Amino acid sequence: MKKILAVFAVFGGVLMSADIEDTTLKAIFENFEKSSKNDTIQAGLSPRQIELSNLAAIIASGSVRLWQERVEKSELKADEIMELLRQSTAYLGMARIREFIFVTSEIYKRKGVKITDFALESDENRLKNGQNLQIELFGSATTQSMSGDYAQIGRYLSQNCFGDYYTRVEILSLIEREIITFFLLAAQGDTSAQMKAHAKAIFLQGLNKEKLIALINANIALIGYPRSLNATATVIEASK
Repeated sequence: MKKILAVFAVFGGVLMSADIEDTTLKAIFENFEKSSKNDTIQAGLSPRQIELSNLAAIIASGSVRLWQERVEKSELKADEIMELLRQSTAYLGMARIREFIFVTSEIYKRKGVKITDFALESDENRLKNGQNLQIELFGSATTQSMSGDYAQIGRYLSQNCFGDYYTRVEILSLIEREIITFFLLAAQGDTSAQMKAHAKAIFLQGLNKEKLIALINANIALIGYPRSLNATATVIEASK
């Protein structure tokens, strides 16, 4: 059987397929490349936004090899890549992220690039800062809803998802973090409720419905049509 190795990479609005030995599949993705390039340019998406959405989708899809290839070529800084990885643990779990962390650390060790370490705040400040960011992004009802049986996970969520990551806006801005989170959710599926909340947060941060749908379209080759359709439906619902 002919070996097929497909590498899908979107950067600067360009979808690139590499090392596809099957000529039929290669032609299919060359056609996709042309339309994707035109659509993302027309939507006014930045190369950085597309790259962050791609990398999040790749992690959530579990493709360590594709992640490694993309990180090697990425124009993002090492600290930005590592920060994306750190944030991913809150949405995918450490069990799924560990291999990505090891692979990425080896890449930067080989290149002689030092990763910046950050001291965490106290638990009290992590909680307070995280809740403040949740209120800014989603409104006060979000934190108020985390009571009763949800109280413990709600505290962890505020401290970790937001207090540990979202506060470092000097590395990744709030809109960039929301794009990352949205595509971590979109690529793993069965997360419509969470996607809807984060889509609304993205709108508040200045990215409109049309641009978010264009970002989804730029990730079709990575996450497939069913999840792309589900993510689009969620965005439409969130915009109402």
